[in-house]
Amino acid sequence: MTVEDPAAVACLHWLCDGKAEGEKLSSLSSNEFRGLWVKAIKSLGLQDFHCPPYCLRRAGATRIFRLTRSLDVCCAIGGWQDIRTARIYVEDGLAVLARLTMPDRSAIMLHDFAGPLRKWLEQVVKRVREK
Repeated sequence: MTVEDPAAVACLHWLCDGKAEGEKLSSLSSNEFRGLWVKAIKSLGLQDFHCPPYCLRRAGATRIFRLTRSLDVCCAIGGWQDIRTARIYVEDGLAVLARLTMPDRSAIMLHDFAGPLRKWLEQVVKRVREK
């Protein structure tokens, strides 16, 4: 997998700082993570979208495909050995996007959340670059 977004790279550096090779990034169990995920989805009013955590992988594949129009690039970035897997993810993601309509309340909450998150990420990027 390749991560090129500066904010994502900075966050990964922050998460990995002081960790030994192979050590988990979080002490959360899978169930604890899923519980936090469900709370976040509910608090944003997105529970009707049926977004389990693995949807992030499908969303990532769809985004890469929309940017590059290449399943080969999706496979390289996503680490899939079989192009059929990437195709399934991308086709599913494109189908979801075609029928996606976000409630106004959720869109406002996500927009309000994005500003402070972006500022925090910029601070993380700055700290990582200073090291």
